Amino acid sequence: MFSFEGDFRRKPQQDLSGATRKEKREALLQRAQSERFKREESRRQHNSAILIQAFYRGHRTRCFLQKRLREEFDCKIREGNLSQWTVDDILTPLRCLLSFYSESLDAQRLACISQQLIRLSKVIIKLCVNGNQIPANAAAPNSMDTSKSPLAISLNENVLWAWRIRRLLNLCLCSALSIASVTSVNMEDDGMASSAAAGMALPLRMFEVFTFKESLESGLEEKSAPLVVRHLFQTYQFLIKKGYFEHLRWLIEQRTPPLLGVSPRPPTPLAACLVDLLARPLLLLSSHREPDYVQNYVLRLFARHILSPLPSDAIRLFVLPYLSSLPSFPYVALLEALQPHSWSADDATGLIDIDDEDSDEDPCQINGKGMGTRLNIYKHHCYSFVREEISQKRVTVPHTTWLLHSLLTLEGRQYGLNRDAMGVATLNYLRILARLTMWISKGCRRRGRAREGASSGQSHSSSPLCSGSTEEDEEEEESEDDDEDNSRTSKGAREERQAIEECIVMLNDPGRVNSLLAAVDHSKDPGVLHALCRLCHNLLLSRHLAVHQFRLLYMLAFKPSFLRRLWSAILSASQVSPLFGPASASEGLKSTSSSVITFSPSNSRLNLLRLISGGVETSPEETGRIVPLLAVFCALFTLLIVTLHDGEFYGDDSLPGGSSSQTSIRQEQPALAGNSQMALSSQQQQPKLVQTSPATSMSSSSQIMPFSLPELASLSLSLKDACLGLVELAFPESRPGVHDDYRTALRGQPQSVWTYGSDGISQLSTQGSVNNQKRRLHRQRTKWRKRRSRLVWSHLFKACVSLLRQLHTRDARRPFCPEGHWISKQVAILQTEGVSKGPSGSLHGSAVITPMASSDITLRRRGRPYRPFQGLRALTQEEMEEGPPLSTREIRTATILREVPFVVAFQERVLAFQGLVLRDKMERQGEATYFLQGPSIHITIRRAYLYEDAYEKLSPENEPDLRLKMRVQLVNAVGMSEAGVDGGGVFREFLSELIKTTFDPNRGFFRLTRDNTLFPSPGAPLIFGQDFPRHYYFAGRILGKALYENLLVELPLADFFLSKLVGRHSDVDVHHLASLDPLMHRNLIYLKSYDGDIADLNLDFTVINEELGETRVDELKPGGANIPVTAANRIEYIHLMADYKLNRQIRLQCNAFKQGLANVIPLEWLQMFDTRELQVLISGAPIPVDVEDLKRNTAYAGGYSPEHPTIRAFWTVVEHFDDLQRRLLLKFVTSCSRPPLLGFKELDPPFCVQHAGVASDRLPTASTCMNLLKLPEFPDEETLQSRLLYAIQAGAGFELS
Repeated sequence: MFSFEGDFRRKPQQDLSGATRKEKREALLQRAQSERFKREESRRQHNSAILIQAFYRGHRTRCFLQKRLREEFDCKIREGNLSQWTVDDILTPLRCLLSFYSESLDAQRLACISQQLIRLSKVIIKLCVNGNQIPANAAAPNSMDTSKSPLAISLNENVLWAWRIRRLLNLCLCSALSIASVTSVNMEDDGMASSAAAGMALPLRMFEVFTFKESLESGLEEKSAPLVVRHLFQTYQFLIKKGYFEHLRWLIEQRTPPLLGVSPRPPTPLAACLVDLLARPLLLLSSHREPDYVQNYVLRLFARHILSPLPSDAIRLFVLPYLSSLPSFPYVALLEALQPHSWSADDATGLIDIDDEDSDEDPCQINGKGMGTRLNIYKHHCYSFVREEISQKRVTVPHTTWLLHSLLTLEGRQYGLNRDAMGVATLNYLRILARLTMWISKGCRRRGRAREGASSGQSHSSSPLCSGSTEEDEEEEESEDDDEDNSRTSKGAREERQAIEECIVMLNDPGRVNSLLAAVDHSKDPGVLHALCRLCHNLLLSRHLAVHQFRLLYMLAFKPSFLRRLWSAILSASQVSPLFGPASASEGLKSTSSSVITFSPSNSRLNLLRLISGGVETSPEETGRIVPLLAVFCALFTLLIVTLHDGEFYGDDSLPGGSSSQTSIRQEQPALAGNSQMALSSQQQQPKLVQTSPATSMSSSSQIMPFSLPELASLSLSLKDACLGLVELAFPESRPGVHDDYRTALRGQPQSVWTYGSDGISQLSTQGSVNNQKRRLHRQRTKWRKRRSRLVWSHLFKACVSLLRQLHTRDARRPFCPEGHWISKQVAILQTEGVSKGPSGSLHGSAVITPMASSDITLRRRGRPYRPFQGLRALTQEEMEEGPPLSTREIRTATILREVPFVVAFQERVLAFQGLVLRDKMERQGEATYFLQGPSIHITIRRAYLYEDAYEKLSPENEPDLRLKMRVQLVNAVGMSEAGVDGGGVFREFLSELIKTTFDPNRGFFRLTRDNTLFPSPGAPLIFGQDFPRHYYFAGRILGKALYENLLVELPLADFFLSKLVGRHSDVDVHHLASLDPLMHRNLIYLKSYDGDIADLNLDFTVINEELGETRVDELKPGGANIPVTAANRIEYIHLMADYKLNRQIRLQCNAFKQGLANVIPLEWLQMFDTRELQVLISGAPIPVDVEDLKRNTAYAGGYSPEHPTIRAFWTVVEHFDDLQRRLLLKFVTSCSRPPLLGFKELDPPFCVQHAGVASDRLPTASTCMNLLKLPEFPDEETLQSRLLYAIQAGAGFELS
């Protein structure tokens, strides 16, 4: 073999250096390696030279043969009389043309042959169609007798004619593309456009003659109709594999004029012809039943090239409406083809390829051994597929937003297609919508969207639904280079957002939703329920208020039978136990019939809800089975609960509108014991669960609530455990994998690629930019899946927490759960050891509560975000200098106290709150305040002008931080300073009296409800002018100061007003109206279920207000005075009226009060408590004073001891006091009439009795700052009782001596 340098042999190498010298081992090895590399390089060059030379010789030979064939073709054309040519005459030129055809050189030759084929079309069509006959002796295709039979030879020739016509049709389509591309470049040249239009006529005429069923059947007998259909199927399969749909799409986009709107009518005859060519193979599939793999192959390619890419105006405004208007469009078959299980490699077994696109010769010889093999195609109805393409390289359809938009458009208004007898079409429809609607999710469109080039028409594959997806069609994703044109990317993003909005409009179509709901009700397939939940889950992830924006979600929320069926599916979702193996069928049925699934060796299936409740990380397959169901159930049931009043929720007649028929399916049981103080009525009875099958649907006409009260108690228990388990999953103990930056550093080696698999780290050699692109795509997919997984789990956590809060709120208002139901023993936030007290008895903040002593419940301390399922970000150097990050236990505990605080006992939350306040005090005040030093606030207040002086001197301008130590000097009515040094007692008395004055209804800031509870006055703007918000801001600050100083004040606030303070939202709903105006609430609920003519009530959307003798009419909505209340809008009227009374009238007052409260106490700390608990935190528990508890926690000083006669007489007198007198004594000593929340052991400093001398004419005195009672020694009990009662009932304050 000659080399390129001209050397034909290798020259011998001679060494003339003399004798061999000794080499070192390292040098010898290095020289041997170098020589080995040289030999390897020489072999590589030699092999490359062979390949290059072979390619060149082949190219030169092909060019020579093509040139000779062209000359032969031209000679035949010149010498022959074309008008008299027969089929035999045209055979040789046709074979030559198929061998040498080139678009740039042979367009005229193709036109010449096409004209002759059209002239001889009847004979050629007959040959092609007859080639589909199946011979009687085809069962033995390898027989030599069969191969030599005249029938076999004739059939084989007909098959070859059909193959040649298909090849020629493909060349005609390519010719039309070439002509259209020239026209698109020279669009302004009218002559060029007209000549191009004329040039496209002949290729399109070829398709009309050889692919239209009507033209094929015109010259044949009626019995040949099946052969015609079979021939058409083979023809379209060949063309589709060669890019039929892709080429037609490009032609339609180029030859369709600009459109003004959506219309199924073709704008031009050429557009009509092209779209007809596009639809004909689809209509052929619809009219003739073919094997599934044939339909799937054709329809998947149709979806890949027409539906998935970014649509042009021609496709969006004309082609899709045209296809949707066809009555026989195979929409159901298209849904089946898009399913992941619709293509199997087994379907391709045995199929033989006769369409070698790279072959220039006939696929078989007329004579020879190939005859018997060729006849094998008749066993498969002559379907021509490439085996490797079917079994290995499946046709993948990119799941993009455009595919969803196209499918919804193609469905049109033929909603009945989704309701078939077996439910298969419904299942397929829901499955494909579930997979495609993930693209409307706001968190999954960033880098996970499939991008495509507008010119190529190619779309790229998308990622699977989420980490929970179990589908088998995770196709290979393609991606464009990161440096693609920014303008095109931004344009594609805008068009995608527009397509998403259009998809949402189509999904909200009433006809589509009603048909879908009817189909779901009709189907009993569990797969339909799961697919519907995946669809709803994607919709919930798409928008924040999805339940109010999607008609499907809103209507499902008010279907009790669906919610019961969904909860039953959640309880039955399980996995096979790895310890005990699969369960029997009977055990599986038993497990699904019970509302609580337990685990035992006999029950070998583990409930997935219990796995989540235990904080066990689930696999992607298990996640996909349980997360969509649970998230959808929580979101829909939350919406239902919000819209129900108590009569509907509890299923009784306690409120007007409660249907008596709702209790017909329930039995009564005695009210739960132990909740007499919390229950609204001790005589009330609660319903009992009726044992019914989960599949049994409750009457939706008479039953609004899908569950009974005992069922709700069990349901809330499961949800509580699930929320706690999700907290553990949200903040795992350790990071689950290697950091991405570390992986990138490893993968950055120039000589090798590191890949991470289940078997560890493996090293692969680099293969150029292809491998780099694959690795980049893999990283993008991994990042996308992680983002999607975080979004899914975060949404599930929020949905579960929201539903659990709603159930707890109902139970707090009117209990239906047993005592201690909400408390979880798994959560422990107290530390029982290491609690120390200072010299004065005060608790030090170093060891009060384990997780909360050094952390903030807001989880935003020092700017570090701790968000569920988001992981921990890297800390900066400045943050590290501020202190270590929170531990996992601290983060979990803080999350529980912020999201579901009611699972922790009230006493423990009070300690947590006090620990947070104490830590904040230590940071702001320090220990110097115990010695009357350090930063503090000093004010002088006139007792007669308590509020006015405090409002001025404690304004934000004068004292911006009320959390500092405050010392008060009181001035009496004559202008003299009152006796006593403020060591804390004067301040406590001042703050108590200030709060009493501020919240006094006679002052005008607050009003009393019918239950004698306080709420902001709607008439405050009329009394105090435009400056009224500052007064409410001040009121909020002083209440926050009382909470900050652990001062209990007798301040009964309205329940709805407390809800505004501790709620996540400032506005409250109609359920809280009962705490403001029970009569109006009862009337509105009565209006909701009123059966008569509402027009007779003469109501409109206005409300009349009377403030300070002034009557004013306010409209509930614009133009409300002219809008009567009817049966159609009465729900809106009820909510607008409640919103006006609860929110609009006092919004400014409540906002200012809440801001003032947050200025002293972070609202996140108060949100650990519900409204009743916050009232207890403010005013203390309304319980009698426990004398025995006070006696056990009392200290003595000045010579007193528990055995002293005066002390014995004192406790005897106190025990004979009534509760009012005991409260007066407590107020006299501690300045508060209510006992501490956690008992007198928490009183700081402790209650103390000090000896004050033996003078019997003196009165007892007190130092409230030290909780100290100065008790003189009295001779008997009567004297002690009279003197003590006089002192505590005088109310002389610090003037008493």
